[in-house]
Amino acid sequence: MTTRGRPYLIVFVVGILAIGFFSYRSYEAQKLVLESGLSGEIRSIADVKASLVGAWREERLSDARVLVADAELMPAVQATLRGTASTEMRLAVEKWADIVRSSYRYSSLALVDASGQVRLFSGGLIGPSAFYDALTKETLSASGLVFRDVADREQHLAPQFVLSAAIGLES
Repeated sequence: MTTRGRPYLIVFVVGILAIGFFSYRSYEAQKLVLESGLSGEIRSIADVKASLVGAWREERLSDARVLVADAELMPAVQATLRGTASTEMRLAVEKWADIVRSSYRYSSLALVDASGQVRLFSGGLIGPSAFYDALTKETLSASGLVFRDVADREQHLAPQFVLSAAIGLES
């Protein structure tokens, strides 16, 4: 190569390096802008989802409060929980339980007395009697409402929520 062509070669190499450097810097800047925008969007979506779950949970708790208030006014539910309901009363409570369960789209509804004995259920039971006994004790020792996830994570089952509410019995 002649000395006359060297300056052109140096300018060409410096130009290529400059283009490469500025392209890389531009790429990094765009990447940063994109990542910060996406993380902001993901945070916003997560916040919305969290508020939706919170609202859904509060709705379920409100449902339970309404059901407790209704059940406390129903002599048939009271008698069923005491184990003294007539066949006619028990059938009326079964019908009520089926309507409540299907209207609220619950998988099951169980009336359990203070000793943990299942007196009536609609839709099937979700655990053995020991489960209901422990849940009853927890509910009675809590504020009267217990809401928790009971899915078996070891078996990779979908979330299954239990809402337990204490119903005051009239003497």
